[in-house]
Amino acid sequence: MNGINRRGQKVVCVAEIELVLLSGRTYPGPMPQVDETYTVVDFAHSGCVRGIGIEAEALAPGIVLREIPSPRSTADHRLFGFPIIAFRPLDERETDIGDLLKLQAPTKQTEPA
Repeated sequence: MNGINRRGQKVVCVAEIELVLLSGRTYPGPMPQVDETYTVVDFAHSGCVRGIGIEAEALAPGIVLREIPSPRSTADHRLFGFPIIAFRPLDERETDIGDLLKLQAPTKQTEPA
């Protein structure tokens, strides 16, 4: 599992890819750029992918991005996503161990009067 699992999640493209549609043609539209940040809008199957260090079969898991229009099937107008394997989640959560330690610290208890 790659950690990309929710709509609204920020992701970073980690591989230069070429999307090959089921018709065998290369998708002519804009493609995600390496090291750029994107927002996941939805999940959909992807087309075949050729890229540096990655290969994915047709209908592999994919993500629909807010910033780039996704390809659509010409036959039934089905939306295809970009291959999820070409992205990694961007960790936006700040982790501070101090907050957890405060929960463990003993608290002053007062005696009932």
